[in-house]
Amino acid sequence: HLPGRHAGPNEGMVSGAVLVFRDITDKNGAEAQEAERAAQFRRLQAGRLGLATNANIYRGQLTEAYRLITRVAAESLQIARSSIWLFTEKHSAIRCAELYEQLDNRYSSGIELPAATFPRYFSELATELVIAADHAQTDPRTAEFTQNYLAPIGITSMLDVPIRTEGKMIGVICYEHIGPSRQWTLEEVQFATSVANTVFLVLEGADRRKAEIETERSKNFLNSVIENLPIMVFVKDAEHLRFVRWNKAAEDVTGLVRDTVFGKSDYDFFPQDEADSFTRKDRDVIESRCLQDIPEEPLVTVHQGTRILHTRKIPIFNAQGQPEFLLGISEDITERKQDEEALRKAKEAAEAASVSKSQFLANMSHEIRTPMNGVLGMAELLLATPLTEKQRHLTNSVHRSGTALLSIINSILDFSKVEAGKPELE
Repeated sequence: HLPGRHAGPNEGMVSGAVLVFRDITDKNGAEAQEAERAAQFRRLQAGRLGLATNANIYRGQLTEAYRLITRVAAESLQIARSSIWLFTEKHSAIRCAELYEQLDNRYSSGIELPAATFPRYFSELATELVIAADHAQTDPRTAEFTQNYLAPIGITSMLDVPIRTEGKMIGVICYEHIGPSRQWTLEEVQFATSVANTVFLVLEGADRRKAEIETERSKNFLNSVIENLPIMVFVKDAEHLRFVRWNKAAEDVTGLVRDTVFGKSDYDFFPQDEADSFTRKDRDVIESRCLQDIPEEPLVTVHQGTRILHTRKIPIFNAQGQPEFLLGISEDITERKQDEEALRKAKEAAEAASVSKSQFLANMSHEIRTPMNGVLGMAELLLATPLTEKQRHLTNSVHRSGTALLSIINSILDFSKVEAGKPELE
């Protein structure tokens, strides 16, 4: 109490209170919005991280990847529908590659939207800009879909983001909201764009995987062709001339198994002079940078003795135009050469026999013709003498027969001259 005053009976007692009220509605709303933004940020970040770290979507399985992307996008943005649309070949329509409906947890695909039916929407797509339609049913860019698509399903907001590859727009990823209209935030647009980029990476991975499969198929086909060729095929590195390829026919011809050949040179298998010859020819091919044809080349094998090969060698160049490998193709012509030699000998024998026959016929013709001329001469002299009718008849028969026989002998002689290649024209 104050000095000089007497304290009353209620002195020091609380006799009332002053209350101060402050409206914190806006504060609570701001805090709720901040909490929602934080939750949205975490969802979007989780979605980005999930797509970025999931290696399965880059394996080339498009359907599997599309389904994962559309589901994660729908869950992260908390929307009803998420879909991927790709242009047809001439950009005359867009076709749904995958649609995910979150309420029913259902996937579908195959719907096609022709540009002729939705000209305004396709003209907007041609700008290759993001279409963020908060009020999709009245927005001029998307209103064409209202009657037959948006209104029946209840879609109120749409967000379409271009999908690009190699600088070209190839489609869009579409996010559709059902319920009260929503305003797409910058963070949501950025997330949607990152998902579109993921689709691009998926398509790129699919193309790469397709190219790898095609390359592998081509490689296997080429390997099968080379392996099953009936002629010897080998490849050496151009620097050290060591074998890097050796097909089955090469094993059959040489008796050398490929596992023992790889990484080694001719000097590991063939005599010094033979290896020197092979190496010299190989270097000539590499230095001349052109095909070399070797009609006959002896090769000492481990199981068939010496074989004769017809070999062609050609350098194989790398991307820089430098010889990287030497390709050799060898045909075993040993049997052919043996057949040719046998044929040559048979021909010589036949020709010798023909000459002997011609000589024999000529000699026999001369031997027979000489006495035959004597017989004919004597017959002619006898006909000049007085003869009885019977004697003259018999002598004429002898003369006619002798003349006929002489004609035959002359024909045989002429035939022998033709066979000998010395015909005489009269």
